[in-house]
Amino acid sequence: MAGLEARVARHLRAEKKLHWHIDHILTRARLLGAILIPSARREECSLAMTLHELPGTIAVGRFGSTDCSCPSHLFYIGKRPFGRMLRNLERYGELGSNPFFGGR
Repeated sequence: MAGLEARVARHLRAEKKLHWHIDHILTRARLLGAILIPSARREECSLAMTLHELPGTIAVGRFGSTDCSCPSHLFYIGKRPFGRMLRNLERYGELGSNPFFGGR
């Protein structure tokens, strides 16, 4: 989708109008990383459902998904190492075959 990098950069700016769910959570949370998945198709719901199916993942109810039927677009994954979480995620669905996934 067009403008992915610009949209993520906007969310990461300290000075911005608080509009989206993520803008509000980033006022209280420390960002540890981001995974960009460039695609011509909308993959957000597919990725959210893939994350929802990972063992031990907890959906934060309706966060970022008020305009779709997903349980959430924000998930608590515990203290699992980020790399291991990515490897587990690659085992699920077609996103794992995306050459941009996980910043290889």
